[in-house]
Amino acid sequence: MSSSTSSQLKKVSKKKGKTAGATMESKIITLQGQSALAPQMISKEKEMLYASQVHIPTHVAGKRLALNGPLTVFEILKDTRTIFPVCYSFKPLFNKMDAPKVVESPSSNTIETPTVPPKDPFVLDYVKSNFKPFRSCPTSDIAYQNWFTKVEAKKSQQWEELGIYNLIKLSKPGFTYSHPLLFASLYFWDSTYNTFHLPGGMITPTFFDIAAITGLSPVGETYIPDNEEHSSIIDFEVKLASFSKFISHYHAEGDNVSDVEHIAFLTLWLSRYVFCSRSLQVASRFIPLARDLHENRKVCLSELLLVDLYESLRSAVSSLKSHTSKNILLAGPFWLLQLWLNAMFEPSLSTANTIDEQDSEISDRIVEGTRLRRLTPNDDKDDFKVQFSKYIMIFSKRHKF
Repeated sequence: MSSSTSSQLKKVSKKKGKTAGATMESKIITLQGQSALAPQMISKEKEMLYASQVHIPTHVAGKRLALNGPLTVFEILKDTRTIFPVCYSFKPLFNKMDAPKVVESPSSNTIETPTVPPKDPFVLDYVKSNFKPFRSCPTSDIAYQNWFTKVEAKKSQQWEELGIYNLIKLSKPGFTYSHPLLFASLYFWDSTYNTFHLPGGMITPTFFDIAAITGLSPVGETYIPDNEEHSSIIDFEVKLASFSKFISHYHAEGDNVSDVEHIAFLTLWLSRYVFCSRSLQVASRFIPLARDLHENRKVCLSELLLVDLYESLRSAVSSLKSHTSKNILLAGPFWLLQLWLNAMFEPSLSTANTIDEQDSEISDRIVEGTRLRRLTPNDDKDDFKVQFSKYIMIFSKRHKF
């Protein structure tokens, strides 16, 4: 067995009960000149155990071992294709790669090396001169800022107690994106592990990053929406779903902020500035969450935000695999990824050393997002492919942080 495979095998201590009884049988096969383990036919129950556990118990060659995590080598095996995500679907550096055809020889326990036509991993035939794939960037909006100022005067103390005030304040001036930087990062994202794979190792945004950037607590109540209970909170109509019409309808005159207006404001904020809805409109699914925040429920918003970012990255990578001649349109909380990338790669950005650290807004900042927003490169007017290649090289050469 090759060293690369055997290094991922560990002896498993004796286990009692159901887990021990679920140990499966494996066999040694030859794949692309290397020895590897392949599972024998297993039940649905064992399949679930096989797919869910980090340490997967197995018997092979008279020994009891465990597989340490989902191994890439299994991803091109026919028998495990429905259990583990496969590389041509989730690993973006294999852009447009066809699914390999694996053929097992009936006379031996070997699998023939699959033939995959070589393809350029950086196919950018769909990129135009003004390519802006991240469609839901929550930019500055005067109407929103005016509404924000009014509601803030009445609700800032409540927002502070909920732990969302700093994030709401980040939304007031809006965000900008470096589309080439964000797009280049997708080519290093692995949805199997929710990490970026760089020469220096795997990195990924975490709860502590969110806490530092936004001020959101990494702990809180688990959010379980009750759509029926919250179905008639505000008079939401599809014809009012656009951001401008929604603000015009619910931004009431005067200084008082009613319960309905506060919930409507939070719904807009969640739709446009936090989760960045794909429809580019206010999404009714955020009304229950807005109601819970209005009622002072300390929901773990950081958990929802991180999960949504991971899912948006997975969806974006999937889009790269199945793109057509039409423009790719990606949505989700990529503002968080932009700020995180600014922090991780600041020395390599064109904006490095351009921030006035003595500026009162910077020196008195409570969250890092205030400073990181100013680091976003303004390269939208530059040649996209040139900037994309530059950022690809930045990621490719990062051996340490």
